[in-house]
Amino acid sequence: MPISYLPTSQCRCPLATARQAAGQQPCLLLPITPTNSPPPPPPTKTLVSCRRRPPWTWPANALCAASPSAAGRLSAALLRIVASRLPVKDAERVIALFPRWRRAWRSVPLVLDDTHLVIAGVHETVPAVDHLLTAHPGPFRTVRLTFSFFGDLDGEDELARWPRLLAAKGVQELFFINPPPPIDMRLPADILRCTELRRLYLGFWEFPDTRCLTDGAGVFPHLREFVLLNTRIEDRDLDHMLTSSPALETLALVLSYGLPQHVRLRGQNLRCALFWLSMADELAVVDAPRLERLLMWLTTTPCVLGDSDSDDEPPIRVRIACAPELKVLGYLDTRIHQLQIGNTIIKVLCYDVIFSRMITQRLAVCLYMCLIHELYCRLTRRRAQAS
Repeated sequence: MPISYLPTSQCRCPLATARQAAGQQPCLLLPITPTNSPPPPPPTKTLVSCRRRPPWTWPANALCAASPSAAGRLSAALLRIVASRLPVKDAERVIALFPRWRRAWRSVPLVLDDTHLVIAGVHETVPAVDHLLTAHPGPFRTVRLTFSFFGDLDGEDELARWPRLLAAKGVQELFFINPPPPIDMRLPADILRCTELRRLYLGFWEFPDTRCLTDGAGVFPHLREFVLLNTRIEDRDLDHMLTSSPALETLALVLSYGLPQHVRLRGQNLRCALFWLSMADELAVVDAPRLERLLMWLTTTPCVLGDSDSDDEPPIRVRIACAPELKVLGYLDTRIHQLQIGNTIIKVLCYDVIFSRMITQRLAVCLYMCLIHELYCRLTRRRAQAS
């Protein structure tokens, strides 16, 4: 209700009454609602849902219910903002009703998630994704391909064409998961031409060979997250990815069985490395001056599946050469891990060890005591043998 500005003589105001009793001049105008004014109307009951819509979606039903004249009154800038937040399944419905939205959809970066097509009832996701990737001029902001099956021979042409489209249209975030079976399909080498990548997630592939790359391919100056899910990659290819990604901050190897055999971490901006449910012979921090977290969980060695040559030596060597900012190292298991810091091999006396900033000094003292105790035991045995 708007506020009525009335003279103080026409309203019952305690402040005005006190000023008149004191012989002072009353205020000319006071933002007070007079007592004889009609009561305000009761508030309208509006049902508001407590569930908030995610910021990256937009209610397509409301857009489809709007009239063409109402949609035509929207500015071009507002149309681009709305089109950038529309999921793919809703964008097609809106474009079919309002042709003006087609130009707006083509003028904003593409955000594609093939799970939206599955939810919308699209049975053949590969042709639908191929149509969208071809029709949009780019750039591509985020492309999530997790329900596109390439197990049969029908998707070979699309599999060869999609990496070229993604590279040509500057994809920034790519989630490319090949639902098994099979789990050892060769990923096309054109995926290494996506030089604008910020995040790269690959699952159930065989990583392409990096030895025969042309000029300009295989260099990722903006890549910050690199995650491999059950993807076979050779040692040289992983070394190439770490060397050619100077901005890389997060590396994750999940369900990595046998390849790579030697994980050598290096990177001037690498901050977190995850080795989860994987097998390797060696996990080495070669040169990572900003590495803060090195996490291992349920790791083992490929020799566990076969015949091991030695039963005494731990199978996985965890070697730390250069990591001055390391704060978290875990989880170490003395049955499968051998910790080496610099040229010193440390024998851990507990099964699970986590290094943090608060207990670094205490653990350092404990490690020194363990080394002194080990040296004392060796000297004692030598003296006993000499006598």
